[in-house]
Amino acid sequence: MRGRAGGRGASVRAMPRHHGQRSDTGPAEALGGFLAALRPTGAASDRAWRIALAAMLAARHLERPVDLNRVLEMALVRTLPGSPAAIRDALDPDNGLHVHALLLELQTAGTSEARVVHALDAIMDGREPPGRDRFLRRLAAVLHAGDRGRACTG
Repeated sequence: MRGRAGGRGASVRAMPRHHGQRSDTGPAEALGGFLAALRPTGAASDRAWRIALAAMLAARHLERPVDLNRVLEMALVRTLPGSPAAIRDALDPDNGLHVHALLLELQTAGTSEARVVHALDAIMDGREPPGRDRFLRRLAAVLHAGDRGRACTG
């Protein structure tokens, strides 16, 4: 198992600081350093993949349209270790500000896209999804019924 204890992957503090500093390195070098230092654990990457796949498949059935690209981005960046500011500072300015904004949007859950990610996360944990979207509630009921059926027969 890679990464630090707790299963969240490499610490962002170990990554090079690029935000706000002028240097000869560009976005490719900053992104390369960030990705080289990041070692997500199986659990974190598996959860991000499951939420992203569920979002891709569910998006067309939601009561309110969402920007699927932003939902997928949030599903992936939500598993990054460290604070939004530390992640922003570890990346080049353009990517750092973009990821920082996505993480803050997730924290406030002020958009439909962030609420979909939170709802899918709750469903994956076996909880009721926050919000009133009928499709997500039906999805949760179907998945939870399947889990109960496996627990009873297995």
